Amino acid sequence: MLKQVHKPPKTLNILWFNWRCIKHSLAGGAEVYTHEIAKKLVKTGHKVVWITARPKEVPLEEIIEGYKVIRRGNKYTVYLKTKEVYHELKNYGANTKSSGRMCETG
Repeated sequence: MLKQVHKPPKTLNILWFNWRCIKHSLAGGAEVYTHEIAKKLVKTGHKVVWITARPKEVPLEEIIEGYKVIRRGNKYTVYLKTKEVYHELKNYGANTKSSGRMCETG
């Protein structure tokens, strides 16, 4: 009988873009869902950076349950600022060839 050998998954460096984070006063289901996914990714050995807008009541950067949150701009300027942050993080090692784009409508 052949024994199955499981290789550990490759560690991923993940940049997540969303205009609100879990600590935003208007955070809802999408932010809770993203937070839970980020926690699980960190627990499995991946590195997660969540780039989001900055409400006044929270710091520019912090670690939440193992993943890093970087906050820039507001709900109207966050995506302009994320481009700057993205370029700052190029050395982070994110796989930019397969990154998805998410946007909010409505």
